[in-house]
Amino acid sequence: KKSLFTPVQLMKTFRIDNIEASQVALREGLIFDMVGKAEHIDIQSQTINNLASRYAVEPLQAARVEKAVLRFFNDVVEPWQLDAEADLLLLQRTARLHEIGKSIAHSQYHKHGAYILENSDLLGFSMAEQKALALLVRFHRRKIDLTTFESIVDENERERLLRLLSILRLAVLLYRSRHANEADEIMLKVRESRLIVIASASWLEENPLTAAELTAEADRLLHIDVKLKISDQ
Repeated sequence: KKSLFTPVQLMKTFRIDNIEASQVALREGLIFDMVGKAEHIDIQSQTINNLASRYAVEPLQAARVEKAVLRFFNDVVEPWQLDAEADLLLLQRTARLHEIGKSIAHSQYHKHGAYILENSDLLGFSMAEQKALALLVRFHRRKIDLTTFESIVDENERERLLRLLSILRLAVLLYRSRHANEADEIMLKVRESRLIVIASASWLEENPLTAAELTAEADRLLHIDVKLKISDQ
């Protein structure tokens, strides 16, 4: 049936500032969900695996970063009041795809990866979930453009995503040399308003380049209001 209200009238009534047209209909999402449950299939996981395969993501490095984000997430989930299921799942999926842009070019691959995720048909994902994946991949390295996150109207949602980003960035940074067990002893802690990277003095001495990158990362994270400190205790 035809709606009794125009989009403008609905926006005024419910005080909505912006609306976006969905590229898929609600019924499609319901069908994906119903098929997945009936067949015991996780549509989202299949989509992630298909992307990783299609764009030849290196599985060993993706697994290293995913293992690290799991460990770091468990270190901060309570003090940061993160969602133990949804937030962790988002981080793990981003870890699997963070190098997806290398199939296009190594230079600026984080930007290429974000473009792929923004413009692909990700079956099973809502537009908000797709946007979150793209943002995390886009800013998992190099400079963080905080203005890009301002499109997320909900302040709590924005803070949550930025905190997840800081976890992902540290996982990628600490396994930058692509070696197994490279930083398995590293832990994170939240003390007051600071995020603490706990690394032994011997580890910091043995990994001077990574230690220097951690110091530089502390400056970058200040832009998203995450105060990072490196400590040996």
